[in-house]
Amino acid sequence: MLGTSDGVWQTTIAITMANLFEDRRETAFAAISLWSVFAMMIGFVMSGRVCLKIRLISLIVLVILGCLGYGVTERKRRRREKNHLPEEERIIAN
Repeated sequence: MLGTSDGVWQTTIAITMANLFEDRRETAFAAISLWSVFAMMIGFVMSGRVCLKIRLISLIVLVILGCLGYGVTERKRRRREKNHLPEEERIIAN
């Protein structure tokens, strides 16, 4: 279950970054790797020092914040694309 959800999550992040940074894809994927390693480091440091309950609460909060951030980013992207459409396509999109 965890592997499936991680695969979906990683794929979604990669596609989103590729769409948002079409002209700078190498930089975008480097940023994904950087933040992934940073998150692993934080998890390693917290593993022996913080109890499981606190780690789970922080994980849930971060997942909620990540989902909200994804929603905001997707909404902004759709608005930007909608504003760049020709008039005929705007009527069809609505």
